[in-house]
Amino acid sequence: MSSEDSEQSVEFEDETNTSAESSHDEWDPNKKPLKKSSKTRKTKKSNKTNRSSTRSIQEKSIKTKKDEWPWQYNILEEPKIIPFTGKTGISEEIKQKLDKINDKNEGITEYDVFSLILDDDFWNIIVRETNLDANLQLLNKKSASNCVCWVDCTLDEIKTFFALIILMGQIRKPSLNLYWSRRKILSTPFFNEIMPIARFKLISKYIRFSKRDPDNENPLYRLQNIIDLVNKKFESIYIPRKEVSIDESIVNFKGRTTMSHYIPNKRHKRGFKIYKLCESLTAYCSKFLIATKRNEKYNASKNKASTSAQYDSPEDLEETNNILVGESIVSILGESIFNKGYLIYTDNFFTSPNLCRSLLERNTYSIGTTRMDRKNCPMKFRDKEKMKDQDVRHASAHKILALKYQDKKKTVYFLTTYLKQLKWVNIDKGYKKIDRLECVHDYNQHMHGVDRHDQKLASFTIMRRHLKWYRKLFLYLLDMCILNASIVFHEYLQEKKSQFKILQLTQFRFDLVEQILSKVVLVQYKKFAFKKNPLRFNNDRCFLVKLEPTEKKKNPTRKCVYCTSKKRRSETVYRCVYCNVSLHKTCFPMYHSNQTK
Repeated sequence: MSSEDSEQSVEFEDETNTSAESSHDEWDPNKKPLKKSSKTRKTKKSNKTNRSSTRSIQEKSIKTKKDEWPWQYNILEEPKIIPFTGKTGISEEIKQKLDKINDKNEGITEYDVFSLILDDDFWNIIVRETNLDANLQLLNKKSASNCVCWVDCTLDEIKTFFALIILMGQIRKPSLNLYWSRRKILSTPFFNEIMPIARFKLISKYIRFSKRDPDNENPLYRLQNIIDLVNKKFESIYIPRKEVSIDESIVNFKGRTTMSHYIPNKRHKRGFKIYKLCESLTAYCSKFLIATKRNEKYNASKNKASTSAQYDSPEDLEETNNILVGESIVSILGESIFNKGYLIYTDNFFTSPNLCRSLLERNTYSIGTTRMDRKNCPMKFRDKEKMKDQDVRHASAHKILALKYQDKKKTVYFLTTYLKQLKWVNIDKGYKKIDRLECVHDYNQHMHGVDRHDQKLASFTIMRRHLKWYRKLFLYLLDMCILNASIVFHEYLQEKKSQFKILQLTQFRFDLVEQILSKVVLVQYKKFAFKKNPLRFNNDRCFLVKLEPTEKKKNPTRKCVYCTSKKRRSETVYRCVYCNVSLHKTCFPMYHSNQTK
């Protein structure tokens, strides 16, 4: 035994003796408690260091984990060769219809293309449901002043109603009443010539798109038939090119609904989330999916929401615990383009190694940014190593190439099944030339399909503020139909090689409104010429009666009409039987006499 060991043993015996002596001491209640010594502080620090050391050990154990997939680092595998077999452009059925119209009229118009997407069957659904709902409310309400004026709307009237809404998107005014204003600086007499404001407000109040009976399983029951019809039309009219992108967009809505999402990083933080499949070149939306909170239930574990999802109805998304939400969305949106050699671009919300492998099995390429915490990602890429600008690390497994690319600000992770070899491309930005990886350049060039689609929609949007969620969503779908119609219109003219100038979306909408109103029979509304001093009094029928009690109030009251016309707020208990108007006893003769205006 060495001298150092003996010294350590002596010190240990001294500490034990002192602890034994202190244990035999009697407890004194008057004795003050001792202050914390520096030894206790040191022990706390040592505990913290021990915790940090355990964390570092855990991190090292994570880094040293073996890959679940056989990733081969710094090796490039030959990708799977998939020939592209999709017939892109306008479908043959639509081409034949447009050719017949072109031969008859010596050219096609914007309305001809728009009517292929939204035909008369679509508008007849709205006419039927609107008239049914208005008549039901007329029967249920005993004293409905607005419903008394209701007359069933027709197909032509509904088309003129939505034509005015499209025009309101181009001519922006702060309130609806200003479109019918007669002030010289604000007047737009066109609106008053087409439809009076009272009729416009009445149609907008009772406009409906589906049955009123609620469906608890599907929160989109008010628009589900419209959504299905529009999706079928989008897929059947135009077939996208090889490069397509999938991304999400948000429709701003701050009303009360269970389907609204909150995403703090977006410009519109609250609203509806819509997933879209768009062509990269023209931004044509071939399919969309509206996300609800019932088809996205996140399983929470250890106070962290996992990305696995369960779904209630098989119509929206299948019940799967192992599949991520993004993977299931890609499988639904890309159902019509699988097994044709398409190339899908996605962001890190959707991309994962399992998704790339499943798409490759369906003969579809994929490129996208990803997150390293996804399952089956290469473990060595998770190491925090210092990389220089434009450094690249790569690994391959199952014909999938994983890339770790160092950008100026942060490292970016890619997964692709399309890249054959690592190439650098020289990009000229005008003020300087930049060398960039070919995979990154292709991703930046083709991923913006959905962003361009949203950018075009946001320029002159049709949407206005609405309390009802289904009205705002319907106007958004109508805006998407107009944008897709303009894309198909230009593609057809380019195929025929006719001399034309590419119309902007605003000009396309102006022409569309003019053509709708020219082909519709306008309703001739009665113009009421009110006299300056009308005589309302009728001796036989006009007399005052007390208001009938209701379930909530035994003695109900209402605003006096005559007082409100004089800008006085006062309530009364009486009403006129014939006029169905609430009035005071003193205001009754004034209202029915020649003194009223």
